Amino acid sequence: MARNKTKIMIVDDESTSRMLLTRMLHKHYNLIVVAKSEDCLYEAPQHLPDVILIDIIMPALDGYQVCKWLKDNEATRQIPLVLISSLDPINQQQDYAKSGAVAFLEKPITKDVLLSTINTAMASSAPIGQ
Repeated sequence: MARNKTKIMIVDDESTSRMLLTRMLHKHYNLIVVAKSEDCLYEAPQHLPDVILIDIIMPALDGYQVCKWLKDNEATRQIPLVLISSLDPINQQQDYAKSGAVAFLEKPITKDVLLSTINTAMASSAPIGQ
């Protein structure tokens, strides 16, 4: 059962990653799952998820470009963004710091860390529309 109808968007071009994240989250949240970064740019303003999980390495627009677009968009700028990647987080710190994301998760991700990160992201964010 979804907790308070909280919506989480998963943006990842890898089907295995989408499946794993979906399995970890589907009992706790309502999920919006997209495989293309471009789809996120359309779907996020339509659904206004409470948190968006974004893979960094994707074709077309990478996760940093998606973050910039979401933070520049009036409708989505308050949504907490969590970047996910198998890249070394130490080498990503400068880009991560500029991205507007509230957290960075390194793959592989455990369910406990993922749930904790989502809860922290939601707690640190102002409600949409305020």
